[in-house]
Amino acid sequence: MSGELKVCVATSRKWKGEEIAREITEKIKRETPEPKFILLFSTIHHKEEFKPMLEGIKKEFPDAPLVGGTVAGFMNQDGVFTRGVTAMAVQDPEMQVAVGVGKNVKRNPRKAARQAAKMIKRKGNKITHRNKLLFAFVSGAIIPRVPFVGTVNNVNSVVLGKILSRIGMRISALLGTGVGKEETFIIELSKYFENYYIFGGSSVDDYSCLDNYVFLNETPLRNSAVLLLFGINKNVYMNWTLGAKPTDKKFTITETAYDDRIVVSINGKSAKRQFLEEISKISEERFKVIEPAFYYKTSDYFPIGFEDNPTYTTGVGAIYGEELLLGYRALGRKGVLLSVSGKEILESVDELLKEFENEKAFAFVYSSGIRLNMLSHKSWMLREKYEKYFDGLPYLAVYPMNNYFKKPGERVILGVYSANVISVEK
Repeated sequence: MSGELKVCVATSRKWKGEEIAREITEKIKRETPEPKFILLFSTIHHKEEFKPMLEGIKKEFPDAPLVGGTVAGFMNQDGVFTRGVTAMAVQDPEMQVAVGVGKNVKRNPRKAARQAAKMIKRKGNKITHRNKLLFAFVSGAIIPRVPFVGTVNNVNSVVLGKILSRIGMRISALLGTGVGKEETFIIELSKYFENYYIFGGSSVDDYSCLDNYVFLNETPLRNSAVLLLFGINKNVYMNWTLGAKPTDKKFTITETAYDDRIVVSINGKSAKRQFLEEISKISEERFKVIEPAFYYKTSDYFPIGFEDNPTYTTGVGAIYGEELLLGYRALGRKGVLLSVSGKEILESVDELLKEFENEKAFAFVYSSGIRLNMLSHKSWMLREKYEKYFDGLPYLAVYPMNNYFKKPGERVILGVYSANVISVEK
């Protein structure tokens, strides 16, 4: 039927790439035999099988762009998974699509964004639909390896910390590791797509932050960004919520380095001491008891917001000597500590979906993997809420590292702790 939009969400827990591809494609063939595109997400456990998996899916659907990457986990009608592979295939005879890719994001995110935008613009000029949606998936952060030291994100030595923050971060960027710089990529990308919807996230492993991939057709890529543009004449529903609340702990960032990604001082004093002792009130000893590689995980419970940029959040990714390395660069100087808990995460789903009407073709939720980590074995409570709101609709909720949200004519929103939903009418 002309104009009929169909969606298939498939899951595989197989280990072999060929078997994963077979299980995914069999369901897609039954429900959406002529997909216009396929979004594919996998946990890092299957990385040795990515190539045969992607080749197997692409062989069955050679005309459908295949994009996606690694996530911390996902939820759909089949359950809650922190190991496995999932796909969302979309079929619409009137839809038009285009793909793009940007390389070396960590070395030069602005150049990578321009490269990807040029590809999309060139291929997408013929897309004349009323609404244009741009999905972006960008390689996330990878903890760099330090010679003779190993993979570290907490350095007590002031001297070594200075070396890592001033020289090591630049070297790691050349090698494709370190901070993801996806926020710089997305901000630059949004300049070329002012009247588009933009949604997506950054790839991650199991939050060890040691490896991650994005997918483009048959190829798994590191240190890259993949884009999928599709045009549609149906109405689009899009919403965003933060899931963290401001506290009364406010501070001033008084000195930064490395393009505002490293905080040198807070309130004119050591950034590390101010953040640990005066702001978060958490001792370094307590961090160490919780997790040996603690800052990437436990600092997630102490997100940072900005008074002059209330929709933007970041967090402490590492501590080098007396300095803090942020996950996203500081876009502001008036900081505020945010509160995030399992209760606030669950309540934010109601805020996210309170206006969601079930007369939709599907629901795609993308939410920070930190939220999944924090809920841990109680993450089924999130799925219960999704099942209630979506009520039989095909849906997929994925958990990348960070995520992006933009409506036409508005500024892009970048979130480390947020949740987002996008859908279109039937």
